[in-house]
Amino acid sequence: MNLKVRIKNPVFWVQIILGAFATALAYAGLTAADMTTWAGVWEIIKGTVSNPYCLFLVACNVWSALNDPTTSGVTDSDRAKTYKRLCRNKKSRPMAANIDKGRRTMV
Repeated sequence: MNLKVRIKNPVFWVQIILGAFATALAYAGLTAADMTTWAGVWEIIKGTVSNPYCLFLVACNVWSALNDPTTSGVTDSDRAKTYKRLCRNKKSRPMAANIDKGRRTMV
């Protein structure tokens, strides 16, 4: 896995934090609206860390954030492994069939 690039991506960290926090809230039977004090948030965090089942669920969330479901196995694609920095999406251009050559080309 190309962890050096993933850890630079803020979306990766948001996914990890929200996944862990949502797991803790769901296990405690709470919603985000119930979190009205920092003391309450801290109690949820302490409760999650002291509960093996919650830690397992958080680990499952981390696994989901790390795993690339578009490849077989647990590794990134060969292309993703070559990235040295985040790949910024450029404005995509539509694909069109090139009838003369029998293959798809960019237009």
